[in-house]
Amino acid sequence: MNILICFGDSLVSGYGLRKGEGWCELLQRDNSLSKDWKIINKGIPGDTTTGLLSRSERDVLLFKPQSVIILIGTNDLLLGRSVDIVYDNLIFLASELLRYNIKPILLSPPGIAASIAKENWDSSEIYSAVNKNIEGLIEKLNKYSLDNNITFLNLYNFLQSLVNSGIFSSYEDLYIDGIHLNSRGNIFIASKVKEILKV
Repeated sequence: MNILICFGDSLVSGYGLRKGEGWCELLQRDNSLSKDWKIINKGIPGDTTTGLLSRSERDVLLFKPQSVIILIGTNDLLLGRSVDIVYDNLIFLASELLRYNIKPILLSPPGIAASIAKENWDSSEIYSAVNKNIEGLIEKLNKYSLDNNITFLNLYNFLQSLVNSGIFSSYEDLYIDGIHLNSRGNIFIASKVKEILKV
């Protein structure tokens, strides 16, 4: 059986959700995947790209997975780290996986619903700057993925497309607190990731 590690921060661990509502847990419970994949959640709330690098051997390599989904970067950018540092760390991690013949699947941070985040976290104007930096990170990751034949899912654009198509009335409808996605948002991410795994 193939092993898939979901590797990242609170957006992977399912922060703020009831048990079983996170996208990684939804994949774990999907009968159409369970016959081919053992899916392991290694998301830690508050983690950063540096944290992932420090625990990649313990939480990824020791399991000898076939694939690793990486969703990380929001906390780095909230802490004021540059897009280049986040990108370099992600590329280092992806390159490490490739050296071990592990397929990396990169997911971009989904962005922040600033109006809700200001109510729940910090009233500063940092969130607009973070979203701009996420867009810059996406541009770099998209180019890297195309150049290296790596699967990349732009969650930022994907979730916005759900609003543009009328599935959700606003971006805020996808969030618990402006940073973490609600159960509905996680359902759509699980569905999109499942499409990737089925290819």
